[in-house]
Amino acid sequence: MTRKPEPLTEQAVDAFETELIQAFRRAVRTRDLQPVIELADFLVASGATVRSRGGLLGLFWFQTSMLDKFRVDQSSGSSYGMLGLQLVNEGWCTHADMDNGISEYLFHLGLRKGSLPNALYDLMLETGRHRKHFRQVIRAAKITRLENEN
Repeated sequence: MTRKPEPLTEQAVDAFETELIQAFRRAVRTRDLQPVIELADFLVASGATVRSRGGLLGLFWFQTSMLDKFRVDQSSGSSYGMLGLQLVNEGWCTHADMDNGISEYLFHLGLRKGSLPNALYDLMLETGRHRKHFRQVIRAAKITRLENEN
């Protein structure tokens, strides 16, 4: 009989989420998703997240790709795109999980900053289009477009 793990402290959850980001970074290079899947399953089983495995994978896939986009390796975008396709094609998550991860990450980024560049704002709307009342939530949160400065 498998026993449910003990609840994790906030610090432990943060440490495991950091490890999940590192596992995604390794998976971009190796295409080995097993460590990513194992960490996601552990976080779900421990109750550290209310998301499903697919939801967690979609969120952290996009978060890690955005973090790495602004690092030294500017070419990482296509590598993360391929990894995202691999996650869906192998059945670890769905297209909806990926959309949810993108819209959730961008929503929280917009919430922190108050605005998003046009392209990211549009991506947030597009990937969140299936969520009921998503546009109203964005308006209530007062997330605006950051007009491009010329």
